[in-house]
Amino acid sequence: MKLRAHVILVGWLASLVLGLAACGGEKTTPSVCEGAAAVPVACTQICTPGYPNSCPAGFHCEEQKDGRGKCDANCSANDKRCGDDATCSAEGRCQKESIVFRILDFPGTKWIFLILALVMPLASILTWMERRQSAMMQDRLGPNRANIGPIKLKGILHFVADAVKMIFKEDFIPANVHKGLYALAPILAIAPVFIAFAIIPFGPTIYPHAVTQTLDPTLLAMQPNADMFREAIRLQMFQVDFGLIFYFAVLTLANYGGTIAGWASYNKWALLGGLRSSSQMMSYEVAMGLSLMGAFLVIGSLEPGFIVMHGASASMSASNPLNWLWLWQPLGLVLFFTAAIAETKRAPFDIPEGEPEIIGYFVEYSGLRWGLFFLAEFIEIVFVAAVVATVFLGGWQVPFLDADGFRIGGYVDEVTKVSVGGWYTPLPHGLVVALQFGAFGAKVLLLCWFQLMIRWTLPRFRADQLMNLGWKLLLPLALANVMVTALIKLFFM
Repeated sequence: MKLRAHVILVGWLASLVLGLAACGGEKTTPSVCEGAAAVPVACTQICTPGYPNSCPAGFHCEEQKDGRGKCDANCSANDKRCGDDATCSAEGRCQKESIVFRILDFPGTKWIFLILALVMPLASILTWMERRQSAMMQDRLGPNRANIGPIKLKGILHFVADAVKMIFKEDFIPANVHKGLYALAPILAIAPVFIAFAIIPFGPTIYPHAVTQTLDPTLLAMQPNADMFREAIRLQMFQVDFGLIFYFAVLTLANYGGTIAGWASYNKWALLGGLRSSSQMMSYEVAMGLSLMGAFLVIGSLEPGFIVMHGASASMSASNPLNWLWLWQPLGLVLFFTAAIAETKRAPFDIPEGEPEIIGYFVEYSGLRWGLFFLAEFIEIVFVAAVVATVFLGGWQVPFLDADGFRIGGYVDEVTKVSVGGWYTPLPHGLVVALQFGAFGAKVLLLCWFQLMIRWTLPRFRADQLMNLGWKLLLPLALANVMVTALIKLFFM
């Protein structure tokens, strides 16, 4: 009976996979004539497929399933007559999107790819990287024992041992805690960080039908609906004009995780850590928000993808490092990076934990719940690095690498906004995408390493020093940066 059940299950799964494959392979072309409120007379006209001028102007000959032809009205890029599941080609034909494309272009698919391919591996390796880096700075060996058989890799597998330990460790819950809030706090600490990654563009737009070809940026600018550009997949989940405001709105919720953990634990030291966490959040979020106002004044948008695609000046290519905001907003970069590190509540800004004093708001947590707080801290490091790389360091842009290959020199055409001229080396689209995705990962990794270096270099601030830094130094500098940028924008740009 068990064997029969397994055979039936395998057969059902196989039929499901084959059915999906068949759906993805079939590209039935929807008819514009069928969707018209008043069907034109030409829609009923019989034609011969492959022969020009067999249909009136504004119509094309569409081959039917029986091999005969029938005139169908041309669509345009601006109307919606093709329906929600089809796009209009440059030839005026409705083309149905394959189910494979719809799955790959689904925001959830992109989110899963980003989390599993970049965020979680990097956050996990950072736990080993921090121990190894601190050991090197303190003249110790550091983690070097975790292994799978003969594979040691200098102890890099320690994060696997950490995960196994936290999963199987006893989940002890004190008697006096508020059960609901106690369970909710770790989720509030980690979930908003995952959600905030929705605004991060982690790569360029992929054109699956042109992976092996060299893109023509001029053709892309003038005819974005050409066949080679259809079914484009943009490597960004949530594209809205208020993208960076969404970042602040969501990340604010993560700070409630520590506050609620301190309140629900029924422990005075945990409560003190939660209160410190709230005060630190309020002190540095104001300066962090104002530090991005300068970037908004320069570029005119808060959408991260727009910032990466266009750069600070329209007269230079977006891939030119001189067009990235690190040069146009150096003070904004320093202020934002400092305030963002303070928001992660890590040394030298670890006042909410303060191990020699109060331990922290998660003092009553153990097992996997404590592990969620620990993991959220490292994921925040990755997210801060991703935001800084996106806004100030060009995101996925590779220096002097345009959509069609490497280009040094040249100029930006005023009509198409495409770089032309100069020294040029063409590259296939697939290789360009791989290089740009790798560049984004390298920038994020470098900024993560820099945050770990700060953690093991600077001593911890006192609570009063932390407040003074936020309110008396960062905030006035952020306001001055906004005013100076506005004046330069008004009189010189």
